[in-house]
Amino acid sequence: MKNLSRALLKLLTLGIPVVIAACYGMPYKYNASGKVIDKGSHQPIPGISVACLKTDGSTLTATTTGQDGSFYIGSDTGCAGLSATDVDGATNGSFKPASAPFSDTDNVTIEMIKA
Repeated sequence: MKNLSRALLKLLTLGIPVVIAACYGMPYKYNASGKVIDKGSHQPIPGISVACLKTDGSTLTATTTGQDGSFYIGSDTGCAGLSATDVDGATNGSFKPASAPFSDTDNVTIEMIKA
């Protein structure tokens, strides 16, 4: 009986991470979050596309900043760098593309200059 209990406990412990991953998805290995701001006024910029770039410069994954200029981006393979591109035109002002090094942290700031 004792051996059966141990075997069942081992099976249960092996299954818990699978259930958690199925419910919530696997977490990214590399994460970055922060804000995109206007370099002149230091105000946040909403509607900016922030991309995680591969070493060849192509986009691995991308996201868009929220109303407060914040973004979160994750990747399983890591990023060579981050790029910010104004994709909404004159809605929030026109900005030149900008870049920043990728760092696995939660306080990345990307400063953009008005076009």
